[in-house]
Amino acid sequence: MPQFTNPGDRVKLKTLLTNVTGGRYRGPVIINVYASTSSTLPPNATPIASISMKKLNLRAGRSKKMTLKFDFPNNLGSGDYFYFISPDTSAVSTPVV
Repeated sequence: MPQFTNPGDRVKLKTLLTNVTGGRYRGPVIINVYASTSSTLPPNATPIASISMKKLNLRAGRSKKMTLKFDFPNNLGSGDYFYFISPDTSAVSTPVV
């Protein structure tokens, strides 16, 4: 469901981060947030926010509830936006077995 957002607004998104690997994950993670006026994310989308977590510790199959907070960019107009969240651990660590 889209959320109406103005430039400069403080955005709060509730999400669930799940470890879908076969082993425990211990390490940093970067969570990239994207916004789109359509319900699909364009393939060339640029993150509007990147949130770094220095230490995440999740056993295989476990989840963590999170609230992501960031300021909506001033270069995007007011409107209804769909938000997409993509965690990235590829450049920072590997799962611990």
